[in-house]
Amino acid sequence: MKRTLKSFAAILMVLTLCLGLMTACGNSPVGKWKLSEATAAGVTVDVTELFGEMTIELKSDGTAIMTAMGETENGTWKQEGSKITIEGSEVKLEDGKLIMESEGAKMVFTRV
Repeated sequence: MKRTLKSFAAILMVLTLCLGLMTACGNSPVGKWKLSEATAAGVTVDVTELFGEMTIELKSDGTAIMTAMGETENGTWKQEGSKITIEGSEVKLEDGKLIMESEGAKMVFTRV
């Protein structure tokens, strides 16, 4: 009986840990993101024509790799609660998308 109870408790702890990790990872911006939408002054722009392929890769060590128009830049990022900052610019994580807004322009990135 004691052995069964200990086994049950161990399984319950493992399941709780796994659930916690899945929940935390679901809100994590770590990974590669591709620019999928952009608007400027209320006008939708063709992102491929404007930037070519633009990506941002956020790594778990706080580094970022940004690629646009064939150029690559290295930078940093951090997350404090729901606030995400990439190279000093605030970014929102909403509905599984990274959203950058500045001076009437909005860029939406989707996970690759």
